[in-house]
Amino acid sequence: MSSILMDIKTQLGYSEPYDAENPAPFDNQILMHINAQIATLRQVGVGPKNGFRVTGSSQQWSDLLTGENDEMNLLVPEFVFLKTKLVFDPPSNSFTCDALSKQADEDIWRIRELAEGRITPNAGSNNSSN
Repeated sequence: MSSILMDIKTQLGYSEPYDAENPAPFDNQILMHINAQIATLRQVGVGPKNGFRVTGSSQQWSDLLTGENDEMNLLVPEFVFLKTKLVFDPPSNSFTCDALSKQADEDIWRIRELAEGRITPNAGSNNSSN
């Protein structure tokens, strides 16, 4: 997996490398929003029990997501991006903003269900019986 900060920055349209001594514009704000979403994830049971904080480009998704759950590993980065996008650089179009918000809400619901074991990965994918 790759750097949490750099992935989110790239998705937001900022590709400058991270330099702790001379942060690019908005790096500290992006970090703050990423960490707020990671705190939300921790509250629903995702991530290390003693918490997790992104302080630069060295923290990887694999540091946060230590399990083998592929669905969780796909949903968490999308959730962090969507929520960071919505608070850091929200779309000017309300329809787009609503769509991103609804997707983030669905992602966190699925993440919570996976974390609490109420749904299992790939459950019901080909298990229909007539």
